[in-house]
Amino acid sequence: MDPSSEIKPGPWNPDRQWADPLITLLVLVCMFLGMLHLRTRSLSAHQPPEHVGLLGHVAEVQALGRKLGKGAGVFKGSLSMLQEQMTDPWDKALLSVLMAESDDANEKGLAKNMALGGPLPAGPGAAFRKGWAWAYTDGPALAEQDQTALLNALGGDYGARLLKARWAEKQGRDGARLRMEAETLAMGRVVLLGVFGLAILVLAFGGVAFAIMLVITRKVPRRFSPMVYGMGSRAALLVFFGWLMVQMCTGFLVAPLVAMLPFLKPVALPMAYGIQAYAGVTFLCAAEGITFPQLMHRVAPGSHSRSLTWGLGFIALAVASVLTVALVMSPFLKAVQPPQRELLDLVGKTKGPFALPLLFLTVAVVAPCFEELMFRGFLLPFLSQQWKSLRGGAFMALVSTSLLFGLIHLQPTAIPTLATLGLVLGFAMFRTGNLLTSILVHGLWNGGVFLFMRIFLT
Repeated sequence: MDPSSEIKPGPWNPDRQWADPLITLLVLVCMFLGMLHLRTRSLSAHQPPEHVGLLGHVAEVQALGRKLGKGAGVFKGSLSMLQEQMTDPWDKALLSVLMAESDDANEKGLAKNMALGGPLPAGPGAAFRKGWAWAYTDGPALAEQDQTALLNALGGDYGARLLKARWAEKQGRDGARLRMEAETLAMGRVVLLGVFGLAILVLAFGGVAFAIMLVITRKVPRRFSPMVYGMGSRAALLVFFGWLMVQMCTGFLVAPLVAMLPFLKPVALPMAYGIQAYAGVTFLCAAEGITFPQLMHRVAPGSHSRSLTWGLGFIALAVASVLTVALVMSPFLKAVQPPQRELLDLVGKTKGPFALPLLFLTVAVVAPCFEELMFRGFLLPFLSQQWKSLRGGAFMALVSTSLLFGLIHLQPTAIPTLATLGLVLGFAMFRTGNLLTSILVHGLWNGGVFLFMRIFLT
């Protein structure tokens, strides 16, 4: 048979008689799995942590920065104000140590009630109260094994080292050297956070300037023209909800596997994202009847270098936009711990020359590449194509995909900021017509958040 006469696969247009029931089933399964994920996260969030969280480390930076900047107005403010934002007992425990070490008499007075009253921290909570009483009152000494567990629960950084210095002084040893070591080791974090904060400030102002430029100029490298997808609407729904079901199922499948084989924990997230990405790309290429290289050529045409350069402007716009929305929404949102505490723990605890780079590549490269392909490379142009006859159809597609982008992360308190990020990523695709722009912006965003968390949590 002549190979040229073989029938090549084309775009998929499934029969409605079986496609509609399957789509309905997929939607219902995704809704059930989504509610199950939210329920699991809610239960996890209500389980008391056995170590200091992000807000506790923020308090350390505040305390050290205030001490180092005394007389210069740096990190001005009372540590006791942070107590209102804290919900976890271990964060409050660390704060009580920092306040007990403060030069402020009012903070010293509040520290005792905070440390010895209220809910007992989970894990070595009893050891904390005994250790705090030994350090700052006339309590008995703490056993050495309890000291180690307590210092680890407190994060082992600035506050924990100050407590250790106080114990040394109680035993008649030199505490000044330990305090100096604590300040020296923690100083690196303060400097890094200062540089990080300055970079955020510069990007925010740059984002405002970039937004003004986008409004007043029409000189863009390429106007967005929707990539034409030949698959039918039912095929598109099957692709999206099929991928979404795989995404939700991987979490439930990987977790038990890691529980049985704990050594797999460092690769749990990369493994989950790898499965999701493979399934999504396979579904999309099969439904459109094209290969992966053909798909990439479709979503990333034109000058790549020029599109990537524009990505630097859009990351600045993303920072400015998300900061604005976060400030506007802050009065309406309850003070809670950051979402996805399990991910924060993973970022903070992962170590090793193999595990840490792999986790970073997953968060900053694999996840942005696939999520952008699905949302800005497929859904955005497909919906724009379907709604092109409607007035404002492209804008409706942009808003819809941005909201979906926020919702699929299953972080209710983060939906406003995630949807705002999605709007900027979609707008980047609109203005350049090249998916690489939004991939770069998404990757820089995720990578920046990853580094920020590592600075705070290690």
